[in-house]
Amino acid sequence: MKCFLLVIHSGYEVVQGQNFACNFDANNLCQWTNAKGSDNLDWTLHRGATSSGGTGPPSDHTSGHGYYIYLETSGAIRTGSKAQLQSPNFNINRGQRKCLSLWYHMYGPNVGYLNVYLKKNGVLGRPIWRQNGNKGNRWIQGKVNIRTNSNLRNALIVIEGTKGSVGARGDISIDDIQVTNGPCGQLGQSTVSPGATPSPSSVTCDFESSNLCEWKNDKTDNFDWTWKSGSTSTTNTGPTNDHTTNTASGHYVYIEANGHRQGAKARLIAPSYSGRSSTCFQFYYNMHGQHIGTLSVYKKTSRGLGTPIWSLSGEQGTGWQFGQVSIRGGSAYSVVFEAARGSGNQGDIAIDDPKMFTGSCPKRGYCNFEKDFCGWTNSVTDQFDWIRNKGTTGSTGTGPTHDHTLGTRGTGYYIYIEASAPRARGDTAQITSEVFPPSQQPYCLQFWYNMNGNAIGTLTVYATANGVQTPLWQLSGQQTGQWNFGRISVQSPKTAFKCSSCVTNNHHDTTDYHLEDNSRQNHCSRESTVM
Repeated sequence: MKCFLLVIHSGYEVVQGQNFACNFDANNLCQWTNAKGSDNLDWTLHRGATSSGGTGPPSDHTSGHGYYIYLETSGAIRTGSKAQLQSPNFNINRGQRKCLSLWYHMYGPNVGYLNVYLKKNGVLGRPIWRQNGNKGNRWIQGKVNIRTNSNLRNALIVIEGTKGSVGARGDISIDDIQVTNGPCGQLGQSTVSPGATPSPSSVTCDFESSNLCEWKNDKTDNFDWTWKSGSTSTTNTGPTNDHTTNTASGHYVYIEANGHRQGAKARLIAPSYSGRSSTCFQFYYNMHGQHIGTLSVYKKTSRGLGTPIWSLSGEQGTGWQFGQVSIRGGSAYSVVFEAARGSGNQGDIAIDDPKMFTGSCPKRGYCNFEKDFCGWTNSVTDQFDWIRNKGTTGSTGTGPTHDHTLGTRGTGYYIYIEASAPRARGDTAQITSEVFPPSQQPYCLQFWYNMNGNAIGTLTVYATANGVQTPLWQLSGQQTGQWNFGRISVQSPKTAFKCSSCVTNNHHDTTDYHLEDNSRQNHCSRESTVM
């Protein structure tokens, strides 16, 4: 599930008299260069539409008939392949601030990530800015503040694109790069490319722009949603990072519970959309705090809000959670988020990365990992992550040769954790499902697992409801080298709940865990009893 990535190398002061500006219209990369040795693809100069249909821009951003650069994702390109574009070396002193501005185009169902890094002393480090997924057929401006706590020499800006999910419709394009002195100003408006028509993607937003992609606060409610980065102003509630970039510099929107009465409501309204086809609306939310109220989603028409089409109340844990709801087509409507303030100040509710696309939502609870993680999300409070992979893993003597779904060598996908160095004994990796509603009947979680290696640790499955995590199933040590079947009942949950799979590492160079074919039904005919 890789994608294009924009990387900036740590610490940088623009070379005297230069701002690294490039609109690519001279059919060259200006002062920028494709990296050598650290990637396996190149950014390509191009004019007009890209070679793959349903992805890429119809024209450049600068003039509509000039050049831009893009990463071509069709053909025999492996997921995870990357292309890096780097700036000239530059210096930056402690306390100085610079702003990187660029316009990017991320259109198509297979789009991956676009990240920005500041490369310091030859080390790429972590991204300081990130975008991912389908943003619609439009050019969007991104601005990244660059700062350092020490004097740096020979820093670099690197733009890195990585191949997204399987499929040819994942091109990412960049145009009009510039670096200026001082902090970043206001972002430009998102624009629909020439010749493009409005689509459900107009609802898609990562909230990195202060204009919120034309989402608007309702004027008839009690208070407003607030644009925010980092932690909220009240302790023990709200997120610490955004969902898009998973950094304190990324942005989201939230309601501040402090200063408002119980039951007060704030509504955020998406741009209007009209279409005959059904759509799927997906988003991420954070509902952490002992006084959390209710988050609801409405389909607002000319008749008003009506009843919620999705709703959730109470503490849901510290991390970002995934939500989705199918919406029937028809006359014009707007998607509306409504947050109701809970019983106290520790009740901040946040949302990020809403998106809408034509078609039905993926089946709730089922995932074979062939396209993506299907709403399962890696925890931000553990030590490492589950990875989507096909074929063999990176370690010898451990892991499967193929997935369970397709059963053919190297063809299908599964998720796994790589337990070799630098992982240490006791490190954990946790991945969590979307939230499931209360039910009068038991739920059944079914999955396939592979625990193959010389020093296997522990695989645990939990159910979490009202912020309380309860272990349901646990298995430790070397199992067979084949895929094994697990099945667990979640007995008649009275409140919304979610499931998570957690691995505790036993520290060995040949230890991998793998999960595949997660599914959920209303009844387990036979249950695994391992614990």
